[in-house]
Amino acid sequence: MTVIPEVGTVLGEFDAPLTRARVWRVDWSVGLDTVEYQDPEVARESGLPDIPVPPGALVFFSFLDDTSWLGKTGVTFDRSLAVRRRLEMRRPLYVGDVVRGTPTISDVVVKDRPDQALVFVTITTDYQCDGAVALVEHVTYMTRNPKEA
Repeated sequence: MTVIPEVGTVLGEFDAPLTRARVWRVDWSVGLDTVEYQDPEVARESGLPDIPVPPGALVFFSFLDDTSWLGKTGVTFDRSLAVRRRLEMRRPLYVGDVVRGTPTISDVVVKDRPDQALVFVTITTDYQCDGAVALVEHVTYMTRNPKEA
């Protein structure tokens, strides 16, 4: 059965502190091993308030308490792929900042094929910090829905 999600559906809400542990995990995985990303004193000596948070460290579902968002989108682990991720950085974030986010379905496209329907769902999250948008994340998932005989 093809699930067609509804644009405007809110998938959850979160307030999340950006901790050194969260930033370190991402920095380490992508090879950001410069001292500015590891030592807060070096970051401050460079004129930064603390360790900078790479935009890639912010992934909406890592902040949600459970996986109930999947049911609202039709995304499944066995038939879905993340096919696009776009980040719009509005202002830098640093360790110690607290972000507020509300991931929302912003676009749905259905491509009907003879053997299956492909459903593309885009989830947009504005990461707000101190009342202003710091980063906007757009993630598009493609889900294959085989047609029944």
